Formats: sequence, C-alpha cells, structure tokens
Amino acid sequence: MTALIEAIYDMVDQNQAVCRALILENTNSTVLMRMIAMAKEDSIAYWRKELPNASETDLEMMYTHLPNGLMHVVVEGYDKYSKEEMIRVVRRVVKASLSLFRSPQRPLA
Repeated sequence: MTALIEAIYDMVDQNQAVCRALILENTNSTVLMRMIAMAKEDSIAYWRKELPNASETDLEMMYTHLPNGLMHVVVEGYDKYSKEEMIRVVRRVVKASLSLFRSPQRPLA
C-alpha cells in the first residue's frame, strides 16, 4: 500500500497540472481505479502468504476496503498533509487491519 501511495505522490509531483485534473480533482477517476486494480494481484498474493488464517473472501474484502478508502484519504489530504504524514498514517491503518487476521479468529459475541 505504501508503494501505491508513494507512486501517486511521485506522479503528481512530476505532472502537476494533468494529475490534479485526472486524480486529485476527480476521486471517481478511471486513472485512480486502474492504479488500484494494478496493485491488487500482488497485494493479495503478499497478504495470502503473511495471513494464512485469512480466507480468500477476507483478502478480497480487505483489498476492496483498504486501497479505496486510503486513496480517498490521500486524494483529499494531498494539499493538507505532507507525504511523510500520509505514509505514516497509511502504514498504521494497514498494519492494524492486517493484525486482525494474524491469529485465528474468535467469535465476536
């Protein structure tokens, strides 16, 4: 996830005008959705190795949730927060989310 965030920052930094129009000013952007889709296979493969207790459904739902939610945080916070602050928060959110699947699941009630 951090690599995806860094790629967005680098792309915007190198192509300010175009990227602002395509990504930062259009959160439903096809470009953003394609970037998320491109990282899906590798991310889920990595998580599958790291999280043997997670089901395929868990991994798919996590991937739907994490990149989409975090991308909106990055897009909406791009001019508000530094790249370093954003990456720190993204790492913490991802780490906390993944930790839920590191040990066998117990019923909630």
